[in-house]
Amino acid sequence: MSDFFITTGITLVSFTYLVLVQIMFFIKGKTNRVAGKYYFYLTFLASASLIIYIIQGFCAVNGHLNVANILGRIQIFITLEWILLLVLYFSVAFKSDESNREHIKKKIKPIIISVAIVTIANIFLCIFLPFEFVSSGPGQPFLPSGLLDSYYKIWGIVILICAISFLVVNRKTTTKHAIVIISVFFGMYIVAYLLVYLLQIEISNIPFLMAAIEMVLYLSVESQDAALLDEFHESNLKAEESNRLKSEFIMNMSHQLRTPMNTILGFSDSLLTNENLNLESVNEDSGSIKIASRRLLDLINSILDISKLQGGKEVLNNEDYTLDTVIYDISSNINSLINKENLVFSINANENCPNNLNGDAFKLAKVLNIFLANAVKYTNYGEVSLNISSKLVENDNHEFTFHIKNTGHAMKTESFERSFEDLIKLNSSSSNDIDADTLKIIVAKGLLDIIGGSVEFINEFGQGTQYIIKLKQKVIGSNELGNIREKIQTKHAITHEIINLLGKKCLIVDDEKVNIVILERLLSQYNISIESTFNPR
Repeated sequence: MSDFFITTGITLVSFTYLVLVQIMFFIKGKTNRVAGKYYFYLTFLASASLIIYIIQGFCAVNGHLNVANILGRIQIFITLEWILLLVLYFSVAFKSDESNREHIKKKIKPIIISVAIVTIANIFLCIFLPFEFVSSGPGQPFLPSGLLDSYYKIWGIVILICAISFLVVNRKTTTKHAIVIISVFFGMYIVAYLLVYLLQIEISNIPFLMAAIEMVLYLSVESQDAALLDEFHESNLKAEESNRLKSEFIMNMSHQLRTPMNTILGFSDSLLTNENLNLESVNEDSGSIKIASRRLLDLINSILDISKLQGGKEVLNNEDYTLDTVIYDISSNINSLINKENLVFSINANENCPNNLNGDAFKLAKVLNIFLANAVKYTNYGEVSLNISSKLVENDNHEFTFHIKNTGHAMKTESFERSFEDLIKLNSSSSNDIDADTLKIIVAKGLLDIIGGSVEFINEFGQGTQYIIKLKQKVIGSNELGNIREKIQTKHAITHEIINLLGKKCLIVDDEKVNIVILERLLSQYNISIESTFNPR
């Protein structure tokens, strides 16, 4: 009887500890982690086993051996499930949550089937294997005996083997925990079996060993301080690696920047030093300078845009706007890029589309311009088209679909799917093969994420490329888009009509002489009187 009260007291202390751990896990939200969930379930099973152990011991000492036998089988089943869960816990305890969730998502069916098979086997064995409580003599404690008792002790050895194997596999991340865990596990079993033979107390059968093991895990693997230090160290390593890759990316970009810059300088020197220039050669060299300048500007803009996206400086800026204005600006920009006789650009829009919207029109236009410019660049003949439609999804929100198609070169799927991280890794280990178009696609996808849109990429060999962009926008009026082609033609005619400003004056103030020269030339077609100065006072 004294043995019963001693072990019952220890068991109650263990149970109290487990309850406190469960409460703490809920308060601190540690059950949000994959490993945290497994650990919480371990404490729950151990608590149930402790309660059953107390009742079972009470029944045994009072002669209710049949009831004790049934409770003993239930307790062994819970212990077997606890052992199975402990093995699963060790499989996730030393990995990141992201890695665990991805692995579970891919392997969910095999995991469920394996756990179900083992659980059904445990139920079968706990029901049918011989098990009973026996006493070696008057006044001696009742100890479990039989094949079932031996079976689950063997499973205890399986824990050690699985635990050690996981520790060895994850030795890089578990060095500081390995010695503590392995030594405590072995120590518990050695002490348990010594007590069995020396004091005739079946310690190896007492569930508070489960609580003790969980205490060791809480002080080592589940230690909040250790976890925070690991996370801090890991974040530092990631930051250092990110900075290193970004530095290498900028170094590799210098090659791409120097190429158009050398082109510009080379043709500029040729224009300045060549004494046998004629109008044809001047126009040709100027065209080459313009192409190189546009390429250089595209690279610089893409780098700046990616820098803003990576730094979190690109934010949503929703304002009221009209869809026809955005479409007209896109039309003007894309048509200015087309310099091929056999290539046309067309815009087809559903006339019933809402026209007055609220959203980030600037980012939407930039995204569409990037995808359309990419389509134009790689299409030598045929057509590049933009088709626009919308449908009501909820309240005043419409989902707009912008379908871009081209009949030219198809971008490779792997190129479209690259992220900035992929690009800097690629260029840190290969030649300076950085494509400005890929940079702009990365920018477009980043801007789409900010404005809440999505893009589907379709690559048809020999047919071209399709970008299907979907975006929800709030409708703020009843006006419809109407015939967008007529609107574009009308606005295009008005915009490109030369305005005669004869008799008017304008003042240009800029501390850069080249800017003043450019503005004077651009404004000269309007017959306006121009004055300029470097000093605003």
